[in-house]
Amino acid sequence: MLARRAAAQRLWAKRARARRHATGLCGVPLVIALLIVCWAGHGQALDQRYLYATSSEVDPAGRAYIVLHWTAAENVIGYNLYRKEATARTYPSLPVNGRAMIMPVDTCAALRAIIPERSEEWRMLHEAFRSLLPDDAKRTDAVDPCTVIARGPTAEEEAILELLGELDPAIRQVRGLAFIDHAVVPGARYHYELRGVGRGGEEIVLGPEVGVEVGVFELPAPPEGLTAIAGDNTVLCLWERNDEAHSYVVRRISPYLPFPQIISAQAIVFDVTEDLDGNALDPRPGFVDYRRWDEDGFPSSHVVDGVTIFGPENGKTYHYQVASCDILGRTGDWSEAQSATPVDLTPPKAPTRVAVDPLVDPATPGLVISWRKVTHDIDGHRELDTAHTYLVYRADSLEALDDPEALSAYLVHSLTADPTDSAIMTLSWTDTDPAIIPEYGEKDFWYRVRCVDGSPQGNMSAPSAAISGRVPDTTPPGPTRLIRSEGYAEHITIMWEPNPEPDLGGYQIYRSICDFGVPYRPEREVSHDVTALKEFEPVYCDFVLVGELLVAEARKRLNETGAVYFEDHALPEGSPICYAYWVRAFDMARNLYPGVLDTACPDKGEYLCQRLYEETPPPAPIISGLQARSNAVLIEWVSSPVQDIRAFHVYRSTEETEPPAFIACVFIDGTVSTTPWTGIQPSCEEIPAEPDPTALFGTFTDKGVEPHREYWYRVAGVDW
Repeated sequence: MLARRAAAQRLWAKRARARRHATGLCGVPLVIALLIVCWAGHGQALDQRYLYATSSEVDPAGRAYIVLHWTAAENVIGYNLYRKEATARTYPSLPVNGRAMIMPVDTCAALRAIIPERSEEWRMLHEAFRSLLPDDAKRTDAVDPCTVIARGPTAEEEAILELLGELDPAIRQVRGLAFIDHAVVPGARYHYELRGVGRGGEEIVLGPEVGVEVGVFELPAPPEGLTAIAGDNTVLCLWERNDEAHSYVVRRISPYLPFPQIISAQAIVFDVTEDLDGNALDPRPGFVDYRRWDEDGFPSSHVVDGVTIFGPENGKTYHYQVASCDILGRTGDWSEAQSATPVDLTPPKAPTRVAVDPLVDPATPGLVISWRKVTHDIDGHRELDTAHTYLVYRADSLEALDDPEALSAYLVHSLTADPTDSAIMTLSWTDTDPAIIPEYGEKDFWYRVRCVDGSPQGNMSAPSAAISGRVPDTTPPGPTRLIRSEGYAEHITIMWEPNPEPDLGGYQIYRSICDFGVPYRPEREVSHDVTALKEFEPVYCDFVLVGELLVAEARKRLNETGAVYFEDHALPEGSPICYAYWVRAFDMARNLYPGVLDTACPDKGEYLCQRLYEETPPPAPIISGLQARSNAVLIEWVSSPVQDIRAFHVYRSTEETEPPAFIACVFIDGTVSTTPWTGIQPSCEEIPAEPDPTALFGTFTDKGVEPHREYWYRVAGVDW
């Protein structure tokens, strides 16, 4: 009803004084589709009364006329209308219409004689007939009233002529149901008799005669039973039918204006068949007073008889009156007033452009829910109150938010905003509830938003679309405990316990150089204090990524061997140094264990040192000096810089070519042993990352020699 009321009230204008459009009977298409109204015939008198007459006013030139109209009779092919003066005893033999009986016009010439082309009535007929065309033909096809009359109106076109005849005597003449008598004298009284003409030419008197005094007329009384029913920016007025009325007019009395305003721009000739909620009504005359809106949804006005009309507005009380009009459009007395106060019953549109984004600040995890401010209701009209309330709902599944009736159980926040404030069009709320931050990993949460307007009724919009978001996982896994490591000739294997976190993604394996059992720090000052070197402070370290093991492969290795392991084959063959290994777990969001104090260094106990099992002898030292001493020889040599050098074996012979004999083992710390170094598997705590420069030089004084005898010496480096 509300969506179509504009079409209903734009249909008619007041006769020739305003623009008018054509309509039809129940179910007949209109100029503007009118589905809620159908015309009900007027003037059906009791006692077989057919003829009605009314006089016009006497114009300034002293002229007047009488309009006579009648209802159609059965079994007649036309009508004759007879007139006599009130004092005359009989009617003349010749009817006032002359020798041609009154019949529906069926030629273009006859039509133009009554309704000139380009007249208001001609345009009205053209538009009404055009409304019957299909939508795709209305833009190009034109319907000439002459064409309709010449070929004979269809049932739909005849219905249009019947309805328009209630508003305009000229159109009623076209139907052969009216006559305008201009040959009358103001002040005189005449009697008229209507006779139907049968098929054999015989005349039948139709009903009693009608008397009328020229210049004297009686306007129809106001209809009874006026009611005013309030809606949303709308008032529906209904009243009982007045059989003496040809149309009706409605006016509004507002306490905000000093005078009443006629608000029906067209003569009201139709019945209302539905109330404001679309419920069926017994057909009754009525009128819908509704507020106009412009293309942007703002309230606008309309003009009725040169007066600008606003409203009706919600929350304001208006008083309504209705009057009956005769066939000449003259208005009778006004009825008693009835009041109504429109109320806002239209919900706002659902919020749009809903988005869920993670909070930018990683120190405060949360989700930012944003949406476009609602400025219109579902009918496209601007929301005019200044306080909307937005309700935000959250659930951990889409299905939980499917039922609008159950949304209240998931309400997590509400906020207010002014829909008329155009400076801020995007609203947002930050959800920092700890419930949306899982202990491990990430989880989707779904959100919907509703808008409640500021009316006393609290009209609530439909829910927005459901949008999901998740708080990014920024919490890395904890440390991974290494179990042991094993050195082989060509690779080193490290093993660790599986990290217990449920969102584990895998492991990254890092390698550095081990310096006396701790990760090597290149910037550390060289010191001969081995105890000091073994103190590791995780301020800076130089670990490089050497491998990655995803969680699926890690679980497979754990199931096969009882431990998670990694084999490092990317090592120099025969490397003499120890290597430090550190395993860092990462989760499904690729958060990587950061190390102690976010330094990218392992804490104590988080790394292991291991070296290759190698069988490469140290390079041969170079004897740099042999000096004869009193009953002794001083041997001096220089060694290549090798980290795992442990000692030097000194050999002596009396001939250059004879096999040398072992005479001493000189350790790198200068101590001397008379037995050869047989070797042990060293601990990485004993092996430096950088060779000790003092160990590159060695000396030994051989005191087991005879004077004046030549000796040959050799020195061999011995590793751990």
